[in-house]
Amino acid sequence: MAVFIDSVDFYIQDIDENCLNAKNVKRVLKYYSKFTDKPIDQLNHFHIALGTEKETNLPVNSFDKIYSNATYHVLNYPDDLMQDLHTKLKPDGYLFIRDEFVNSGEVKYCNSKDCKRQLPEYAALIKVMERNGFELAGQSNDFGDYPIYKFRKK
Repeated sequence: MAVFIDSVDFYIQDIDENCLNAKNVKRVLKYYSKFTDKPIDQLNHFHIALGTEKETNLPVNSFDKIYSNATYHVLNYPDDLMQDLHTKLKPDGYLFIRDEFVNSGEVKYCNSKDCKRQLPEYAALIKVMERNGFELAGQSNDFGDYPIYKFRKK
């Protein structure tokens, strides 16, 4: 995303310090800077936030948009994390979740060789989101193999 926009504060969040550390972030920013006129870390500000399985450790009431890419299906505590994310969004903020979900009764597994977790049902996603103060505001199927779901705070 930082390749396409500038003057934005990005928070990069994970629970694994081996994946999310200053060295790895610097390497990724250097790689994506090849696609811009100048290094993206000069165009935007990047912050690292190490969380837990239940909390993001992001600043409260700070975000217009939060984007989660292919991570929902690996959450062990989706209710806890959605409650936490609800507190991080501004009142008119949006949470975008891009992941693959299955129809009720369907069983399918993540196709990543490192994951292989069972994919959650779409209906279960909607129930979790509603329980935690979100409502579905839209969906886009224009992003490859699985859609992006847009949620707003109720």
